[in-house]
Parts: sequence; C-alpha cells; structure tokens
Amino acid sequence: MNNYEYANRSLMVDLQGFTISNIEKNLLLHPLVGGVILFGKNFQNKTQLQELICNIREIENLRSDKSKLLIAVDQEGGRVQRFKPSADFPNDKSFTKLPPMKQLGDIFLQQSPDLAKKLTQIVGEILAYELRRCDIDLTFAPVLDLNYGNSSVIGDRSFAENPEIVAELAKILIDAFNVYDLSHCGKHFPGHGFVIPDSHLDLPVDERILQKIIDNDLQPYEKLFSQKILQNVMAAHIIFTEFDKHLTAVFSPKWIDFLHKIYKDKTNDIFVFTDDLSMQGAAKFGDITKRLNLAWNAGCDMLLICNNLPDSLTAINQWKPPAREHSEAKRLYLLDKMTAKNGENANNANKIKDLENRYLSNLEVFNNYFNK
Repeated sequence: MNNYEYANRSLMVDLQGFTISNIEKNLLLHPLVGGVILFGKNFQNKTQLQELICNIREIENLRSDKSKLLIAVDQEGGRVQRFKPSADFPNDKSFTKLPPMKQLGDIFLQQSPDLAKKLTQIVGEILAYELRRCDIDLTFAPVLDLNYGNSSVIGDRSFAENPEIVAELAKILIDAFNVYDLSHCGKHFPGHGFVIPDSHLDLPVDERILQKIIDNDLQPYEKLFSQKILQNVMAAHIIFTEFDKHLTAVFSPKWIDFLHKIYKDKTNDIFVFTDDLSMQGAAKFGDITKRLNLAWNAGCDMLLICNNLPDSLTAINQWKPPAREHSEAKRLYLLDKMTAKNGENANNANKIKDLENRYLSNLEVFNNYFNK
C-alpha cells in the first residue's frame, strides 16, 4: 500500500441509491475513502436505511486495515432534512419532520427565549436519537450562517440574523446532539448568509471588509470555540475579496490558517470539512483532481464529493495527495470516540432504556407544540 493511501483516508463520498453497487463497494474499499455521506436518495424507510448502513459497516471489515468509515448526513430540519416521514411508508414513524431553525429563532425573538431554548434542546435530541439508532455518526449541523434576508439557499436554515442568538441556540443544539453522542459540524465558514448566489449553482463573491465579517458572521464561531463546544467546521465555496480575492474559503490557505490560528487557544484541534467539491462554486477552479489538491493544500481534513460518481472514481484513481498524518489522527479521534460510546451503551441496558424514554418524552412535548 502506498504511503499516500495509508495516511490520508480523506475522501467522503456518496452512494447512488438504496443499496450498494459493486462499483460503490470497490469505492468504499479504497484506502483514500474515509467517509460516506447519505442523502434522501438513499432513504426509503428505517429498515432499508439500517440495512444499507449495516452493509457499509460490513465493507469496513473488508478494508485492508479494517478502518471505520465516518457516516454522515445533512439532517438540519426544515428544507434540509434527508430522512423524514414518507407518504410511501405511512406506518414508518422512525423520523420526525423537524422545523427549520428560523422557526426556533422566531420563537426566541417573538415569544420567549426560554421556550426557544427548551424547544431547541428537544429538537436536537430528537434529531440525534433518530440518527444514532440507525448508526449514523455525524450530522452537518448546526448552520451558523446569519440570516441577512439575502440568501435563498440559507434563508430559514439559519436561526436568526443576530449572531448572539445563533450562537446561543447552536450551543444548545450541539449539547442536545451530545446527549446521544452524535457528532456535529458547524457551517458554512466563514459565513454564507450575506451573499445572494447559491454556491450549488454559482460562485458567490462577498465584497465586505474583513472586520464586518469578524464582527458579525464569525461571532457564532468565536463564541462556540471559546466555550469549547465546536469541534468540526465546514468551509464555504465563497470568495471573500477583502481577504483572499482569488480563492474560496475551501481552497484558501489564508482562510483555513485563519480558522486554526485565531481560535488556537480556545479549542482542541479543528476538523475541517469541505463543502461538496462537485458544486458549481467549486467547479470553476478546474477538474476534480485540481479541486482536491487545492482543498488539501489549503488545510482541509475531509474532502466531500457528492452526486458525482465519475468524479469519485477519478479521485481514487488519479489523486495522489502528500501524506498528512494529523488529518487522519483527527478523523480517527472522531471515530474512536463514537466507537467507545457505542460499546459503552451497548453493554448498559438501563442506559439504552433511559435514552429511549427520554426520546419518547421529548417526542410528546414536540408533538404537543408543533403538531397540535
């Protein structure tokens, strides 16, 4: 096995459907692959999803070093909830339709901060329990972007425009995830809420001065890092001309270095995910190999390729990144923590029952408020 293959299990890829094809099996066996991101296209019902994840775990045992894959999903609530109730399976109640985060922010502003905090805790615990019982390791949430009213792709995915409210509710959400040992990822660093274009479809450019961004968009990161709450961050496909006029935050060594240096005394080592490298905001920077090199050289730790199997196959066949052991060490730290918790809970029937009862109690409160 080549050194670059062993040291860097740094690709996160997706699957095309409800099962794993032979091509995808070989993809997941490749030592450059360190994670899998799931989407709505991979979900029919809880039984099918659990079988799919079980098959992924079986592939782990076939990998040359038996290394575990980080299984993730964008499960935010509102518009971005990959697993949710389906009309095709009306009796499957395994996933709760969750509100957009703006609804919680509006409750904070218009009704009661205490009620908003309570409901945020409940929403976060429901989300976490439903993912963890399917053996999912991480959700790409919370959204830490500010809702300036400009961005259609962010919009109600954001708690609020006020960074204090965003930070406060995001902390509660992460604390709720931690109850069920679900890992989190704050996004989209340093902020996607101000620009109008959607980076899925275009390359957004933010021309504000850096101090504006520091004083506003970066405040949730500042506060969460200061409280040692935030561990994982997703960088955005946006150019911020007053800081790096040529490269997006994903591809910019200046931005990733800024992320590490400005918070170095306030948190443990940060694990940095790219946003999807198949998005149009990234595609303008060259073919997939060039994009991977840019993101890796910038300092990102895990590189996402979504909804583009040809690009994933090109990556494992053509990308030859230099070894960077600290990125793999951080990925293993994430996974080792999850594995330890899983083993601890599996051997404690009382704790499993307590967590289930807590979930059912939360669900009752949730339904009384949101579905009355």
